[in-house]
Amino acid sequence: MEILYKNKKWIIGASRNCSFLQQVLFSGYVHTVDFGAPPICRNGVVTIDGTKSDITWEEEGMVHFANGIVDMSRFPKKIDRLERKYYLFAKSFLKSVELLNKKITPKSLDLFLKQNALYSGGLFITLIIGRAVFDALYSRLKELGYVEIDDMISILSYPENHTPLAESRIELYKIGVKEYKEEKKLDQELYKWLLKFQHIPVNYCEDPWDLGDARKQLKESGDNPKDLLKQMELNHKERVKNKKALLKKINDDEVSNFSYALAKGTTLNEFRKNVFCKVSLEYRPAFQKIGEMAGSTEWRDCFYLLPSEIKKIVDGKKVDIKKIKDNRKEVGVIFKKNGEPVILSRSELELFLNAKKVIPQNNAFDSNQIIKGTVANKGKVTGKVKVVSGRSEFGKFERGDILVATMTSVDFVPIMEMAAAFVTNEGGITSHASIVAREMNKPCIIGTKIATKVLKDGDVVEVDAEKGIIRIIK
Repeated sequence: MEILYKNKKWIIGASRNCSFLQQVLFSGYVHTVDFGAPPICRNGVVTIDGTKSDITWEEEGMVHFANGIVDMSRFPKKIDRLERKYYLFAKSFLKSVELLNKKITPKSLDLFLKQNALYSGGLFITLIIGRAVFDALYSRLKELGYVEIDDMISILSYPENHTPLAESRIELYKIGVKEYKEEKKLDQELYKWLLKFQHIPVNYCEDPWDLGDARKQLKESGDNPKDLLKQMELNHKERVKNKKALLKKINDDEVSNFSYALAKGTTLNEFRKNVFCKVSLEYRPAFQKIGEMAGSTEWRDCFYLLPSEIKKIVDGKKVDIKKIKDNRKEVGVIFKKNGEPVILSRSELELFLNAKKVIPQNNAFDSNQIIKGTVANKGKVTGKVKVVSGRSEFGKFERGDILVATMTSVDFVPIMEMAAAFVTNEGGITSHASIVAREMNKPCIIGTKIATKVLKDGDVVEVDAEKGIIRIIK
């Protein structure tokens, strides 16, 4: 999916359900340097209907950035410094939204926007660790003569700490283990659980879990939450043990360093998502008030605005949200090197919109109707496909179905627990689907590029996550 834009090759590198406003608040990810990483390449975003976003980047610049991330990953101390920055900047970011909710002023808004841009610098780093460092580790293992390398990397990159998502499941299963004489007592425990974890499915645009969601998830965990809890802990301990044993067996510094970077990248990727989920939920009261200042009754209308337009509203200047929303049903921006957004003309926008419709020929399934991808977690199952683009389609999913998605996010977890396997277009070993597959120990193939374009609801497929292929049976 290459685009020739101003004599440079650009590619669509990632898709996510994220608002136009939030994408622009990412400020072109110029703050990668504040995390101790190389400067980012030029990039942009195309957004449809306010939230369906495709991130694009200049191909040549991304190669340089990826090489810089690989070089950085050769040094565990640099990865440790990266980790410290993630936690330090998170505190400032969360504090800024708290201040914004207390009182909306030009100063509190400016602080929030700056902290948002700063923390966004970390997003591209973990994304590229999951892709470029994976490739570097793969090459090194191949040099050392190993085979079945995808599975080895799945083992070597497993994090030693639970992700926030795993912690939420553990806490939920613990509630399920207890016996409650009154439903009211159970609800009280679930309310406590929601206070800690309700933000998890928010991502950038979705709704938080409510009591009904908590009850449903507990019910769908089955009749034996005690067994699930035990399985989850045993699976985690076994994977950590296998990782240490494999590292010892290989006994190679470069493999150890890349594995360390991937494991840390996995943890930081989920930590960063958790922070944005919290912020995306907490800023909604402030955005509701800002929308009302401009005559809107719906805080989500702010999704169509530029940060500069949000500032104008808070400064008391007139901004026609309805007109802007109507004009930005399809919109794209390219960021300058300083992070300033430049809105694409209609003809420029069409270049990027048309590229998305093209199926990459080098990944198209062959005459045997086989789709290829990367193994994120081993296993082999057969089942019916359900292509899911978001939460609105969760209702069609049944236990034992094969989940096929462009990418998964934290709000997908309830149906991921029901799925027999996961297949995604995108993602590296630090991606959400990879992490959840290993935590739930389910077959998973990532990076197919075309799964959602080729597979349809009701197709029967064999997901062979031993070989990294999906075979269409009928």
